[in-house]
Amino acid sequence: MSSGHGRRLRRVRTSMIIAVFLTLAAAVQAFAAPTASPDEIVTATFSLSHQSVDDAAALVLPLLGPDGNVHILRATNSIVVRDVPMRLNRVRVQLAAFDHPPRPLRVELELLQAGGGDDGTALHPPAALEHRLRQLFRFSEYRMVASGDVLTREGEEVKFQAAGRYEVTFRSTAVMPDGRLVLDDFSLWRRGGAHGDQPLLRSRLQLTIDRPLVLGLTRAEGDKEALFLALTCHRAAQSESNE
Repeated sequence: MSSGHGRRLRRVRTSMIIAVFLTLAAAVQAFAAPTASPDEIVTATFSLSHQSVDDAAALVLPLLGPDGNVHILRATNSIVVRDVPMRLNRVRVQLAAFDHPPRPLRVELELLQAGGGDDGTALHPPAALEHRLRQLFRFSEYRMVASGDVLTREGEEVKFQAAGRYEVTFRSTAVMPDGRLVLDDFSLWRRGGAHGDQPLLRSRLQLTIDRPLVLGLTRAEGDKEALFLALTCHRAAQSESNE
């Protein structure tokens, strides 16, 4: 075989190899999963191992766009989220940080009475808290009714007795990645007394780790006395919860 014929044969074989490679590449591209466009609404399912789907849905909703939505599947402890890919990626990151085993929390509660004068025997709140109260409210005198702290875990119910006649109950959600948490089914009761048990407050509260939340209650606007409740949640060490 002449050298010229050999070169032509090699060129033909090379062309065939290139043609086969291009055909395979086209086939792979044809069968590859299509990529969603940035503005296309797509669906993703997220299963949680530790936290409740209701708390997860509350975390996800503010992350969604106007066309996004969440569907809760309690039977499998999952949520189905629909939105554009960018927002779904944000949801995925937040849920990964959120879905952890329940961690210990320490909740500090301080119940205070405002107004009514001071006979010199009353206990005053910590200076920083009293200064903050005087900045926010019109009362000049604050005295402690009761104070204490409770060790709990994310998701558990808490009941706190104060001064023998007040009771605080709530359930804490898990701490969100940004440090927020919710106190569900929060209630403050006055127990006993001439009128029996009285609910003073029922609500759903949101607060931030290490930042006090202060609630004030009066019978009427302009009342000379008021009841204040200060709550502060802290992350507790695992060793504290084992004590």
